[in-house]
Amino acid sequence: MPEYRLETILPEPLCEKVVAALLTAHPYEEVAYDLYPLHRPGEQLGFGLLGVIDPPLRMDEIIKRCSENLGDAGLRYWQPAGEDHRVFRRVAVGSGSGGSLVKPAAQKGAELLISGDIQYHDLLAASSYGMALIDAGHFWTEWPAVGYLTDYLRKRLADDRYQTAVISADSDPAVKWRFYQGR
Repeated sequence: MPEYRLETILPEPLCEKVVAALLTAHPYEEVAYDLYPLHRPGEQLGFGLLGVIDPPLRMDEIIKRCSENLGDAGLRYWQPAGEDHRVFRRVAVGSGSGGSLVKPAAQKGAELLISGDIQYHDLLAASSYGMALIDAGHFWTEWPAVGYLTDYLRKRLADDRYQTAVISADSDPAVKWRFYQGR
């Protein structure tokens, strides 16, 4: 019977179950396997940021700033009913599709999440936490990061082996959606 070598990376809590499955599925008694922990040096980075606004701002003031800095194509927001005069101090931001940030942002104490591609169930989750949302669009929340990412990559890839180029778009491709108008 031919032998095969399989390598994979898995979360530590799954190791025991994966080894048990390996031992169960292996065609003969002696199984050769190794487990090596992986440690990534340096600071572990997340997908979003949490900041404090001082002085705190009302939703209309924050929306105005989002519109001025990100564009207002498709900008939409939600906050709990009756909280029109609420001010926000702890604000989470995430670029692109940020629905997965609702729970972690709320757990970190965010009062407002600004991101893109907020879906119906994300809004329900935010509602359960009493957290407000601004959906500034997938494209519009990503494009400001392109310059920073470009600079970062150019510094990291500074030797002559790599070339970096930015392929940029100056408009949101999603605005080209066409909608069926009925009969």
